[in-house]
Amino acid sequence: ADSLVGDAMKMLTVDDDPRSLRVIKLLLQKDGHEVTALSDSKEALKLLKKEKFDLVVSDRTMPDVTGDTVLKLAKSKNPEGLTIMLTGLGHTMNEEGDLPDGVDTVMAKPVTGDDFRSVIGGMMGASGTA
Repeated sequence: ADSLVGDAMKMLTVDDDPRSLRVIKLLLQKDGHEVTALSDSKEALKLLKKEKFDLVVSDRTMPDVTGDTVLKLAKSKNPEGLTIMLTGLGHTMNEEGDLPDGVDTVMAKPVTGDDFRSVIGGMMGASGTA
């Protein structure tokens, strides 16, 4: 148990690309988190209205509902929770300081378990809950 994140968190990951979704789910589960993975962003909105998640990771560009909407809702439902936007354009967004409403951090695809650990660890540290 050398994961940097102390407690197992309840997480939701949303991505319309099944391969990407599976990779992210596995990376997060490996650290002992409870992960719900959805490929349908409309389903994600429904779930977010009912349940609170400690962390929501969402792709940006998806059919039906974009990651902007998913993460904004997640944040409004649980301001304490962390939100990560995961997108192929992550580097560009970070360079331009483009941080959509309700998004704590933007990460570029592809991601590794280490990327997640450092970002989540950093955010936990920053929010003083580590």
